[in-house]
Amino acid sequence: MPRLASAAAPALWVVRGRDLHAAGLAAYGLTPDRLIAVRATRDTDALWAMEEALRCKRLSAVLGEVGGVDLTASRRLQLAAESSGVTGILLQDASRNANRRSAASAAVTRWRIAPAPSWTAEPGVGDPRWRAELERCRGGRPGLWLLEWRDGALVPAQAPERAVSTPASASTPVRRPAPAGGHGPSWAEVA
Repeated sequence: MPRLASAAAPALWVVRGRDLHAAGLAAYGLTPDRLIAVRATRDTDALWAMEEALRCKRLSAVLGEVGGVDLTASRRLQLAAESSGVTGILLQDASRNANRRSAASAAVTRWRIAPAPSWTAEPGVGDPRWRAELERCRGGRPGLWLLEWRDGALVPAQAPERAVSTPASASTPVRRPAPAGGHGPSWAEVA
């Protein structure tokens, strides 16, 4: 699994508030020397900063927090990501964006990420877990995964099915979520 940032190619995060927690990010491999934080107070400023950063080939990834994005803005981000090969991730708060499912977007993939209860056979707190649902993928099928952070990597969870309830309609995970045709890195929406 590729790293979000490296010493040679840092990641840029366009933040809306002042809530990035350096120690928490470092626990997942995103240390302060690998992260450039840009603060934008308006969606238009955040989208502009993301688009400009996505054109910079010296970055490994660009993350951005916005309240919403229209088709034109998402297409501009897509074209910028394709031109440089930099991965872009647009973070949206699904609770503030109820119409997000119906919004048109040029994103290659659309994910819904939610926390999941940890599980351990021993008393105490287990590894952090997330429920990752691929809602849209060009050339692929939606899917649902239960992931956990273990030994410095994001891996499929290895726990009894009773630990987390998943909907019966969950589809089979996509084996190759990347777009067909080798179009290279692109950007994704994460809710």
